[in-house]
Formats: sequence, structure tokens, C-alpha cells
Amino acid sequence: MMFSSQLIVQFLAFTALTTSVTSEFFVKEKDVVKGMDPSCPTVRHYTAAYHEDNACDRARQNLYKESLNRVSIYHRLNEGGTNTVPSKRTSFCPQVVSPMTNSEAQTGFDTVWLLENTASTPVVVGYMMAQADGTFKEVSAFNNKISPPNHDPQAILATGAWKSLQTYEGHVFHIREINKDGSMGIVLMQHRVGLVGVKNKYGHQLQCDPNEPDEEPVVEVAPGKTDRDPNYAREAPRAMRPCNTLDIGFRNEVGCPLNAYYTGMYSLKGAAKPRGNLRIGDYSNGEGHTGKSCHEVFKFHLGLHEKTQQNFMFDWNSKTKYEATYVGHNFVFRLAKDERIVVDSISLHPTRVIDCPGLKNQINVASMAEAEAIISPIGLRNRDDMLVSQMMVKNLNTTETMNATEWVQEQAAQAATPVDSRRRRRARVTTGAYASSV
Repeated sequence: MMFSSQLIVQFLAFTALTTSVTSEFFVKEKDVVKGMDPSCPTVRHYTAAYHEDNACDRARQNLYKESLNRVSIYHRLNEGGTNTVPSKRTSFCPQVVSPMTNSEAQTGFDTVWLLENTASTPVVVGYMMAQADGTFKEVSAFNNKISPPNHDPQAILATGAWKSLQTYEGHVFHIREINKDGSMGIVLMQHRVGLVGVKNKYGHQLQCDPNEPDEEPVVEVAPGKTDRDPNYAREAPRAMRPCNTLDIGFRNEVGCPLNAYYTGMYSLKGAAKPRGNLRIGDYSNGEGHTGKSCHEVFKFHLGLHEKTQQNFMFDWNSKTKYEATYVGHNFVFRLAKDERIVVDSISLHPTRVIDCPGLKNQINVASMAEAEAIISPIGLRNRDDMLVSQMMVKNLNTTETMNATEWVQEQAAQAATPVDSRRRRRARVTTGAYASSV
């Protein structure tokens, strides 16, 4: 991985106990957002407590963001593309611990990573700092001069507490349990900050020709003069942003142009995917379709081009777009040429550390290739709590045009207690539910 001297470790952190968080976990922001149907019933948009003014020194955090070398990073990615920026990855209870990176990978933009400890023991947050010889040294995620990381009190995260870290796409962290004697134990979780891949999770047999035109919608503003359709325009970034704003980069991995819609605190509920696995044009009884909700507001378009002649963050044809967003927010991704087809949906949450019962011995390897050659991580279940990619469609009464879909509001999160953690641990021992997420 290529690091510049300015990109080694630059973190701001905020720690809070979540055990006192109850119904006030989400703070009402406003009922209607720009572009949303004002007649849409029971619309609610909330901001999680992670983003309240008392969660950080807001002015200082915004000034720090402005001090980062974003301009040079932008030019590098705009000219060279984003394909070598790693995708986000989280591995829970890994039996094989690898660097989670390679020499071809490069760092991307800065972002905030929110980490919450729901395990029954305190944990230590370590950052894998690249060395000149290609190896990695585990240092404190908050002070790269301290190693091992458990020697830094700021790197310790108590049960029920959370931290925000200002970091970069491509950075890798190890979360270890703290033993009773204060020493570092096994790695409970590995996390690589990175771009979020939008995928065809629901198995649609999509037929997309990369040579098909993917034109940006325009409107005529004067005779012979057109401009961008305001219904598909991107919003300008806020000047003074809330605490711990998440700058998420979404990357199109479907191979078809997509439109992304923001749905606030609402997500689709029901079965694991839309009914049917149908080719475009084969819509018997409307199976495979997911009707739009009035909660959906267009946010951005994901094209197929890695490099564009303009600003890749705003160019219509760019396959990578960035969005400033917050915990609890949801996005739905629809096929651009037929928006009845939902290919993916993403909900944002903190990454939550869990217990790893039964995990005693770990193998440490020097490369990801070695790890893949030895053994797969424990279990089969995929899990990622920071960006839970889930499309839940409840089959109600099917019509000729679409599957009926129920939209539900996410409930305010309740903080885990040590008792809850122990109950979850016993349940995971029974079901074998602890695993790795890719």
C-alpha cells in the first residue's frame, strides 16, 4: 500500500458510553427533505446521537477536515482512477489474521469510522502502520508512536463505549480483546476502511451493454439551451457539517448504470431479495420488481467509467460517487434504465465489536494470499455492521406491475449491556453465527 507522509495516522477521536442511550438515541431533524413528496405519510428523518453537537468539538472537527490534503488526493484519483482504492471489508473472529492489503493498493479519501464495543470485555484499537520493508507494525490508532497499542489509554475502548476515528480509505485496524492482566489478547475484528461496492445482490439476470448511451437528464431552460434536470442534480456540500459526518464513497460493481435514492430512516422489510430472477424485458406478473416509495429522493447516479474528463465526484458517467451521510440513513440502488429493478440497498451503522467464543488460537500471515491459501475465516455468515447491505422485501399482494413492498422506520438503537453481550455470546455458541464479512 502506498502511503504519503501526511497519510500515516491523523485521527481525531471521541469516546462516549452508550449504556445510557435509550429512546433519545435518534434526534428528530426534520420531517421533509428537499425533493421528497410533501404528501408522503409519516415521513421522519433523524440524526443519530453520534452526530449531535455534544458528540464533538464541531468547529474544531470541521477545521481539521479542511486541513487535510484533500485537493492533491482528489487530483490523484481523478487522473488515475479509483480502481486501486480498496473496498471496505470487515472480518469478525478471524482464525487467520492477514494485513488485509497489498502493494498495489492506494489510499483514498479521508472519512470518519465509528466503532462501538458490544463485546463483554474492553478492547484495544490498533492501526496497522506500513513500514519501509513492506511489513506492518501494530500501533495505537490514536498515537502511532505508541506500540504495542495497549500502552495508550486512549486506544482502550470499554464495553458499551464508542469512538470516532478520522482515517483514510485503505487503512486497516485490528481490534483486540484486553486480557485480565491488561495484555493484548486475540484479534476480535479486523476492519479495512474503503469504498462501498454496490452489487447485484438479488441475482437479477441483467443485460447491460457498456456501449449503450447513458445520458444525463437535461431540461430546456431557453430556446436551444439545455441544463441539468434539477430532479437529478447533486446537492452542494454543507459548510459547517454535523459531528462525525460519514464521507462514504460508493462504487458501481454491477456493470450497469444505477440511480441511488436516499430513504431517510426507512428501509425495505421482508424477505432477503425481490421475488424472481428475471432478465430485463421478462416481466411475467411483474416479478422481480420493487415499487418506489414516496420516501425515496434521488441522490446520485453511478455510471460505468473509472476515469472521466471532468470531476469524477460529480460527472454523470463516473462509477464512483461520494456522499456525506449519517448513521441510520438508508440508500436504495435502482437500475437506471428500468427503475422497477432494485439491485442493492445499504444502511449505515457503526461497526460493532462482538465476542468470539471458541476462538483460541490464531494464525498470523504476512499477506492476504497466504491467508486464503490456509483457511477461510470461521463460519459462513456474512456480516458487516458499519454498512449493512440488506434489501428486505415483504411479499404482500402481487399486482400486475410490481411486488407490494412494506416500508418501515428503523427503531432507535438500544445500547448493549454486559448481560446482553453474554446472552448473544451464548446464542452464537449455539448457532455458530460468528463469522467473517467481505
